Amino acid sequence: MQYTKFSLSCFILLFGIIQPAAQPAVRISKIEPPNWWAGMQWSEVQLMVYGEQLDGITASFTDERIRVRAVHTLASPHYAFIDISIPADLPAGEYTLTLSRNGTETTATFPILARDTTPGRHQGFDSRDVVYLITPDRFANGNIANDRQELGDFDPTDPNKRHGGDLQGIMDHLDFLSDLGVTALWLNPVLENNGPVSYHGYAATDLYRIDPRFGANADYRKLVEEAHKRGLKVIFDHVNNHIGINHAWLSDLPAADWINGTPTQHKNEKHYLLS
Repeated sequence: MQYTKFSLSCFILLFGIIQPAAQPAVRISKIEPPNWWAGMQWSEVQLMVYGEQLDGITASFTDERIRVRAVHTLASPHYAFIDISIPADLPAGEYTLTLSRNGTETTATFPILARDTTPGRHQGFDSRDVVYLITPDRFANGNIANDRQELGDFDPTDPNKRHGGDLQGIMDHLDFLSDLGVTALWLNPVLENNGPVSYHGYAATDLYRIDPRFGANADYRKLVEEAHKRGLKVIFDHVNNHIGINHAWLSDLPAADWINGTPTQHKNEKHYLLS
């Protein structure tokens, strides 16, 4: 009887030892772009997914009208690129993306937003426009609560530091700008620039987030709406060919050739000394 108990104990112990280890869970922390729009001319979109254990994943949408065309993974398991096709007649709404890997899966919501199709809403600009260039940090401080003094770079007496200008400050002066005869506002980049001497906006550290010292994404949308009410266009200044040294990619490159040079050896490493 004791022999049987001993054998059973050994079997249980051995069975426990040879059980396969649990697979690390796949996880999504962020998707870029964070959304798309219904009825866009460009129906094929590549999603950049950030997370954990993203190598070897498969991807699908709960709504099969959004078709996954391909999944690309790189050396880093923290990124995956998913090519999708969005039908032109897909209604606005929230759609569920599912990633699977070795028996584990995770989901994330990907919004398809309604696009404003009001006639005249989307215009370009040309030689007939009177364009007023604004460096937002140096224009007007409309909200002292977002000066972000805890970052240590707010000092209106120092030409290399932040002076507190923001989107609210621009909104407060829209009537003034309209009275000048301005027809279009060109703002230096307003995306997050979390680095030294980056008040100018050309060292982005997040390509989809308004710098908190200027306001939030909703504040930018409000600025555009208020400008349009006065017949003013707003030019979005977006830089595609470089980022700031403090962008998250620099501490965890998706691939070895993701950037020219390295985080410590790159052509304009000391550019801030000349700003």
